Amino acid sequence: DAGEIENKAVEKIVDGNGVDVSGNYSVEIVCGKLSVEKRRLSVVSADATKTYDGEPLIKKECRVSDDTPLVNGETLSSDLYFSATDAGEYENKFSVVITDGSGRIKTSNYEIEYNYGTLKINPLRITVTTPTKYQVYNGQPLTCDDYSFKSDNKILDVHNFTVRKIGEITDVGRVENTAKIEVTEKSTGRDVSANYEFDYMFGDLIVTMRPLTVQSKNAEKDYDGTELTCDEWE
Repeated sequence: DAGEIENKAVEKIVDGNGVDVSGNYSVEIVCGKLSVEKRRLSVVSADATKTYDGEPLIKKECRVSDDTPLVNGETLSSDLYFSATDAGEYENKFSVVITDGSGRIKTSNYEIEYNYGTLKINPLRITVTTPTKYQVYNGQPLTCDDYSFKSDNKILDVHNFTVRKIGEITDVGRVENTAKIEVTEKSTGRDVSANYEFDYMFGDLIVTMRPLTVQSKNAEKDYDGTELTCDEWE
């Protein structure tokens, strides 16, 4: 196994007849070292990708690089892999155990280089639409709470969602009927909005001019040489 020990020796001196004559000598033995260096080993975990579904993504697969093989008769195994649930990219971290044919652990004999694959969870895409709404100017804000989902994907049953309306207009003009959806976990209240990608298709909020008819009143008098005016309207 990897490590270092002294290269010990036991002295015995014999003559030509095979007789032990060690007692005639004062022998000093200087021991060397026996060293077994750790074997370099490069291991790689696999990649995996999926769309967010609330379930953990685990990819239990790794391999030994071709340029750093194991010693003959030894095998590699791993049961410890990283798992991810939320949308994002993660290193597929893992650890390995190396055993020989008798089941003895030999991991410490290797200098292991870990090369992690990538676990990628893409956000769940959902299309959201809001309608267009009109109002004749009345001095009151125009808003619209209506919305609809226009895709097969749905927010998971284990989540709550809130639609926060942003679009508002009071004076004559046009703005987008904007909204924002916020999603939380029912059991914990944790914000999980980042696990969704909402494609918004906004309608408009439109305030049109209010019709107003203004009419001046009639006036009359007998001629008196002065100008006739009337400042009254109806």
